[in-house]
Amino acid sequence: ARYKDEKVLLDEAKTIHNSVIAANDQLKIDIV
Repeated sequence: ARYKDEKVLLDEAKTIHNSVIAANDQLKIDIV
């Protein structure tokens, strides 16, 4: 059960990380 929870947290962190990268890319595009 603990391993499963850890995997879910990892997936969540990955999703947030990807969202942040997408936002940063969008900002760069807006600046340029």
